[in-house]
Amino acid sequence: SAPSAYELYQRSDRLWMETLDDAGVLPSRDDVIRAINRVATEMDRLPSAGDFTDQTGIRGAVYQHYFGNWITALDAAGVLPTRDELADHIRGLSDELQSTPNQSALLEKSKYSKSVYDHHFDSWKAAITAAGLLPSKAELGSQIRAVSEATASLPSKEAVVERGDY
Repeated sequence: SAPSAYELYQRSDRLWMETLDDAGVLPSRDDVIRAINRVATEMDRLPSAGDFTDQTGIRGAVYQHYFGNWITALDAAGVLPTRDELADHIRGLSDELQSTPNQSALLEKSKYSKSVYDHHFDSWKAAITAAGLLPSKAELGSQIRAVSEATASLPSKEAVVERGDY
């Protein structure tokens, strides 16, 4: 019997999503962008990849084909917050908490996921630096004391880096 379309695809060097795109069965890049904007507007927040798939039926492989990953898709759709907006958000949470938030405290209260911050900042230090919130010496001393208590010893630099928030 003749080989199926999928068997022929397996023999080629083409990626399956490219084959589907060429066949005209994928939503277009612009359709995906419009769908992201629609879902973000309807939810009145930044949708997760799961939210998007649940609401549109568009699987991750489709936006990955066009954009590489979900965060880049959000950026292409113009719904991802800017670096400055994230810095403002961090400052606002700092005011609410009345201290420089560590990464876990921020993520617990933030309306954005870690991947959104990671998209704009190389590290947590870079994020709080951009927000103008470097920790005080007192906060750093408190962090070192906490690591010392947790390890029940004089902490090494490595232990403070590994266990600390700054």
